[in-house]
Amino acid sequence: LDPGDPVRHFILPAFLLISAAASARDFADPFERDGDGNGLPDGWTVIADAAGTGGRMALGAGRDGQGLALWAPAGATLSVETRLSGRLDLANDYVLAGAARVQGPAGSEAWLTVQFVDEKGDTLGAPFVTPRAGPGEWTALALPVSLIDSRTRSLAIRAVLAAGGGGEATAAFDDVSWVAKTFVDGFEADLDKDDFPDRWRSMKG
Repeated sequence: LDPGDPVRHFILPAFLLISAAASARDFADPFERDGDGNGLPDGWTVIADAAGTGGRMALGAGRDGQGLALWAPAGATLSVETRLSGRLDLANDYVLAGAARVQGPAGSEAWLTVQFVDEKGDTLGAPFVTPRAGPGEWTALALPVSLIDSRTRSLAIRAVLAAGGGGEATAAFDDVSWVAKTFVDGFEADLDKDDFPDRWRSMKG
């Protein structure tokens, strides 16, 4: 990356928060892998309710290697999903982060979501949604998430592209990760942009 690239200066402080705890899950690597040689990133599937849009998923150029590439026709929305399961530490806060680049008409957007899932595979509440990236250069996406529901047994991570009405759109996603936060450098992090250091709150008295 260009040292002057603002995305670089945003991403690096965020990832200084990564914990070495066993509960931290980082799945940025799968974009680089295509074990079955089908041209798709391993572990990602097109969501059934969006499959009729005529969009498609493929491997494409990422920020620094292969990434997840989505294509959608004008006015359509395409979602793809991967599942993470395993031990999740309710005492930890986490960060869903990544980078996205959108090419297409005005109104086109790309974003990430995380959905809590219980042991039966049922969803728990509404999904958490990152800020949205519009047409332009690579945009950093980051969202702090707390595991507030003890029934959570797995996560459904989605990458979403919504094409504007003026024509087809493409989106590239890379470096997507789900990692545990720690207090290290916490004073410097304000991922939810509320003008307070993350995880710190004021108290009366």
